[in-house]
Amino acid sequence: MQSHRGELYRFDLSDDLAARVRAFNAERGLTLFMTMTATLAVLLYRYSGQGDLRIGAPVANRIRPESEGLIGAFLNTQVLRCQLNGQMNAAQLFEQVRHTVIEGQSHQDLPFDHVVEALQPPRSAACNPLFQVMCNVQRWEFQQSRQLAGMTVEYLANDARATKFDLNLEVTDLDHRLGCCLTYSTDLFDEPRIARMAQHWRNLLQALVTDPQQRLSELPLLSVAEQRAVQDSLGIEAGERRLDQCLQPLFSQQAAACGDAPALTFAGVTLSYRELDARANRLAWMLRERGVGPQVRVGLALPRSLEMVVGLLAILKAGGAMCHWTRNTRWTVCTT
Repeated sequence: MQSHRGELYRFDLSDDLAARVRAFNAERGLTLFMTMTATLAVLLYRYSGQGDLRIGAPVANRIRPESEGLIGAFLNTQVLRCQLNGQMNAAQLFEQVRHTVIEGQSHQDLPFDHVVEALQPPRSAACNPLFQVMCNVQRWEFQQSRQLAGMTVEYLANDARATKFDLNLEVTDLDHRLGCCLTYSTDLFDEPRIARMAQHWRNLLQALVTDPQQRLSELPLLSVAEQRAVQDSLGIEAGERRLDQCLQPLFSQQAAACGDAPALTFAGVTLSYRELDARANRLAWMLRERGVGPQVRVGLALPRSLEMVVGLLAILKAGGAMCHWTRNTRWTVCTT
C-alpha cells in the first residue's frame, strides 16, 4: 500500500559533462529529454535485467495556438516504451528513444485515463497502473526575482516531500548548469541508495556521450572507488587475478562452500550449487568412459537451458574441449 511519502535528492552535472551532453545532442539531433530518458532506461535495465521498460513523462499539452495565452494546467501524462538488450549499442538506443518520443509527442493530447481504460491493466494500490518511474526535463530562465506587470515575482524551489511514483528524475536546464533532482519513495529507497543511483546514472551518461558505439552491457556503471571496494571485498588486489586455476576446481569450491544456494534458474526450475555440481560430475564420468579427455573436442548443440550449463561444466570436468553451436553464432572454448 503506497504511503506517497517521498524525499528529494538534488545534484548537478559537472560543467564539463553538461557541455559534452549539449554538444552531443546538437551533433545528433537529440533533445535533452531524449538523452536523459535514454540514460535512465539504461540504468533501470542494468539494475533490473528487464529489457522492456515503460517510463512516464509529463507533457504541457498546449499544442493549439488558442491555448497559449490561457492560465492553468493542461498537463497530461505519456508512457514511453524502451526496449533494450545488452548487444545493442548506445547509438541504436538513442535512435529508438528519439523515434518513440517524436511519435509520442504527436499524440500528447490523448488523455492518460483513456490509455488506462483501453489497456485495462491489473490495478493495485501498490503502484501506478502503467509505469512506476517518471522522467521530466524543463528549461528555466533562472532569476531569483523579477518585475512583472507591477508585481515582484520570486522563484521558490519545489520542496514537496510527497511522490506519486517510485522514482522521478527531473532535469532542469538553467542555462549555465544542468540541475537534477531524484524524487523517491521512502517506502522503497533511502538516501544512500539514491545517492549511489545518481552517481551510476552520471557514470552511464558520461559513457554514453563519450562513445555511443559501446554495447549497453559494457557501459561502466560503477565508479573507480566502487570497483576498488568490490575487489577489496572479494579479497582481490586491483589488477591481480589468479591465473593458475581452471574453472572446474573453482566451481567445485563454490559448490562446497554454498551447496544449497541457488546456482541456476531457468523456466521456473532451480538447481542449487550442490545439485548442479552432482549432475555435471555424473555426465563428466560418462564422457570419460567414452574417451573424452585432453585434446578431445566435444560438440554441444543445445538451446539455453539447464542442460546446456550442465553439459558445459561436464565437458570441462572431463578434461575435454568444447565447441558450442547456436542458431546464429558459433564459439569455441578449449581447455588444457
